[in-house]
This record gives sequence, C-alpha cells and structure tokens, in this order.
Amino acid sequence: MSEVDPELLLGHWIHSHEESEDDRFVFRSADYPFPPARGRRAFVLRDAGDATSGGPGPDDRPVEEQGDWTLDGSLLSVRTPIWSIDLEIESLERGLLIARRYAKEATDNG
Repeated sequence: MSEVDPELLLGHWIHSHEESEDDRFVFRSADYPFPPARGRRAFVLRDAGDATSGGPGPDDRPVEEQGDWTLDGSLLSVRTPIWSIDLEIESLERGLLIARRYAKEATDNG
C-alpha cells in the first residue's frame, strides 16, 4: 500500500490474534465483536501524533501508557514506554487494519 489516509488510522485498534499469523497482524476497531480472551494488545491513535498503548500486564491486569505515533508513507510507528512497534500497512479500511511487522519490536508484553 503506497498512500495511507491518516484519518482512517485515528481511533482505537485492538489486535485480533485469531486472524493474525506470523508477522502479519490484524487489528480491528474497538466496536468489533471479539470472542472472549484473557487480554489483547491495543492502541489508540489521536490527532497530533498522540497515542495510548495498552494490554495485559505481568499479572494480567490491564496496563496503559501514553506515547506517540508517526506515519511515513505506509510505515506506521507506535511508541510508548511499554510497547513499541513498526508496521508496514498492507490494507486499511474503516474498522480493519492489516499490516506486517516492519522492524523488531522494542518490547513485547503480549
């Protein structure tokens, strides 16, 4: 995917691990009817590059941290103290984000 509409990225994205495989990640909007799970990695992208990342902590209680995000062409980078990732966006539409891992995650808490 060459050009990504940043407006479509704004919102709350939750990892759909049931649909993901290897280095290909599927994220769905928060209103998607996910099946029950112990915890899911999620991030919220807001205007001005503000981001929030969340997921299950070491004791399974949710943890959340503030950070930022950038978009360079189709490369999405999300950076927070607890989780950082670079994703090459393959497909983006309202409610569905499909991307491949672009670079090694700095930390992976789930």
